[in-house]
Amino acid sequence: MSRPSLFFYKEEATMFTFLKRFGVSAALVMSLAAVRPSYGQNFIPGASPFFQIRPGLNISQYAYNTALLGQALQTFPPYTLGGAYGTPFGSPYGGFGGYGGVNPYLGAYGSSYGSPYGGGYGGSSAYGSSYDPTYGALKGSAELLTAEGKYITDLQKTLTMREERRGERLKNDRSAFDLKNYKRDRTPGAEEVRLRSQKEQVMRSRNNPPLTEIASAKALNDLMQDIRNAQTRGNTAQLRTFDSPLSEETLKRINVTRGQGNIGLLKNEGRLAWPVALNSIDFREDRERINTLLRDAVGQAGFNSQVDSDIISGLMNDTERIGTRLRRNVTELPPSLYIDARAFLNNLDEAIRVLQQPDVGSHFSGRYALKAKTVPELVNTMSAKGLLFASAVPGDEPAYLALHQALAAYDRAINPNIEKELAAQR
Repeated sequence: MSRPSLFFYKEEATMFTFLKRFGVSAALVMSLAAVRPSYGQNFIPGASPFFQIRPGLNISQYAYNTALLGQALQTFPPYTLGGAYGTPFGSPYGGFGGYGGVNPYLGAYGSSYGSPYGGGYGGSSAYGSSYDPTYGALKGSAELLTAEGKYITDLQKTLTMREERRGERLKNDRSAFDLKNYKRDRTPGAEEVRLRSQKEQVMRSRNNPPLTEIASAKALNDLMQDIRNAQTRGNTAQLRTFDSPLSEETLKRINVTRGQGNIGLLKNEGRLAWPVALNSIDFREDRERINTLLRDAVGQAGFNSQVDSDIISGLMNDTERIGTRLRRNVTELPPSLYIDARAFLNNLDEAIRVLQQPDVGSHFSGRYALKAKTVPELVNTMSAKGLLFASAVPGDEPAYLALHQALAAYDRAINPNIEKELAAQR
């Protein structure tokens, strides 16, 4: 029989090593299956009591698996793992890795994390006990409790900051509300503004207003309205006892209106006093036609309280024609003459407007004539007929000044506190 070749021995050795590894691995798996976990000693809350290997293990499960692996490895003697210092994880120099050799730093039971000062999972050393497999779970639980405590603390801080911001917002809302109420209390209303403006206007009309406001009858109407308000407030005793006589001649020169036009230019039975600028030969034909139409209009108004539309149309056309011609000659006239002529034409337009009103007859029948001896009587008469003062025509200015003085004196007597009221509102 021939002697086996060297290749045969190598192949036999390789097969023996493979069978040895396979047997150890099988024994290790059977040992793991046979180990019964001690629930009273090694049980970790939140971990499965059975060995598991799968992705996504939590720290508690990992610690429990490690402890269970340590208990299983304690059942094997050291020589089954490849020597006195064998390791189940192997190395390029020996042990369970398949290449032989020993790691002098591994513990007596083959821990992959061993050191010269202590064993693996279950070993011992001169410096104390080995690594506790429950350390990872306890550490993870402690870190979890720390994180939870930090979360609760941060949550409470957040809630506190939110309440503080809410308090600041409420404080700002309260400040804005108080400011709004302050502005509302300090800001006068529309009615208060109107009354104040009315009082200021009365003071202006009472205390030497411009002559233009007197001639335009604005100051007279302001004072008459204030006297009417005094009547509404019940100052009738003062109205009756105050002596403010009026001249009949003065009242004849005062023009009145119901809000449309001014009849003052036609009070002399329709005979007009033409101004110098319009009294030239250039305007004679138009002047004569207007004079004729006005006499007819006044006669019709006094007789049947109505004026024919043909007369009204003729007056309007002739007046417009004179105004156009006057504007063409503006550069040839002195300013004063042009102003007088323009004012005359404006008064003529106002008179023609009155001729178109349904109550035109009252102006010529005497119904609207002012007949009063005192200011209270004049105010009552005009209030009863719904009349207002109309603007003055040339020659009426002295009468308007006299009436203004009488109305102002009467208003001061019945409203003495108006200046104090205005001063208090400032």
